[in-house]
Amino acid sequence: MIKNGNSLTTSELHKSGRNTHYYSFGLSHDYNKLTTDVVYFVSEKFKNKIDSIQLKGTYAMAQGLKPYASITHFIAKGKPEYYGDLKARKTKGLIFVIGTKITL
Repeated sequence: MIKNGNSLTTSELHKSGRNTHYYSFGLSHDYNKLTTDVVYFVSEKFKNKIDSIQLKGTYAMAQGLKPYASITHFIAKGKPEYYGDLKARKTKGLIFVIGTKITL
């Protein structure tokens, strides 16, 4: 766990709370040329929270060539700090990323 505490905040400006917390846990597994990762991340700041989990795979196809793919699911809950009259909202979604890392 990493806790930023109330750094870079002021009680006059940040009315909904000044503490920041975030956690990240991950597992990785290598099998021949394939690497898989699972990472969980959660963050809370100004009473807003985000949870995400990511599954990623990388394949060492050739020297200097690594195709990869990842999928991330996230849930965000909260409201803008400076607009206290707005209701809290919940947003969730999926992010897909496909690419290739090339090293020369």
